[in-house]
Amino acid sequence: MVMDQFAPQTQSRVEQLLRDAYLLRMRQQWGAAEELCRQALELAPEDVQGLELLGDLLTEKGSEAQALETYRKAFELQPLKASLEEKIARAVLRKAEDERERLQAQLMLSKPVSGKQKKRNQTMAVLLSAICPGGGQMLNGQYVKGGIFLGLGLLTLGFGGTHAFTMLLSMAGPLPPGSEEPNGMLAALGMVGVMIWFASLMDAAAQAGKAPPKGIE
Repeated sequence: MVMDQFAPQTQSRVEQLLRDAYLLRMRQQWGAAEELCRQALELAPEDVQGLELLGDLLTEKGSEAQALETYRKAFELQPLKASLEEKIARAVLRKAEDERERLQAQLMLSKPVSGKQKKRNQTMAVLLSAICPGGGQMLNGQYVKGGIFLGLGLLTLGFGGTHAFTMLLSMAGPLPPGSEEPNGMLAALGMVGVMIWFASLMDAAAQAGKAPPKGIE
């Protein structure tokens, strides 16, 4: 429907409302501009200029779906208007981009541990296991496994750690005068403790990036 189909007073009122809406839009008074635009469309629901302006205001407000619907309504009334065709295309692209970003956000939220969080967890787990066998497992929520590592590690290293260290020194060269000869059995026990400690480190690093278990393993 074109403007000259309205009564002169209605046509004049619609044109005035749209002019004022354009001015308010230039002043970035979006809410007031939209209100005047809607008033004009109440008088002339099929005015293409009013519909296009409303679509522009809705786009600037971030109401992409409503803007696209408004542009399409205007395009149905004036299908040869190039500006409307371009605005519809841009609105569709923005809508598709918003949908893609929404899906990416959902995927990120669905991942239990981010890359940075995984690296941080691994570092903390290794440090705790380096200080004490089983510490990293306890950080990961694996309390039973951590307790086993802790108990075996302290037991074997407590009884055989010194002998294992002395045995390694003797393999490198003569022991200092006055040093006690290492006990072979206790030295072997100490080496087992070292392997337990190393296993605790490796296991803690491997499990740190995973979501912690909800219950005790």
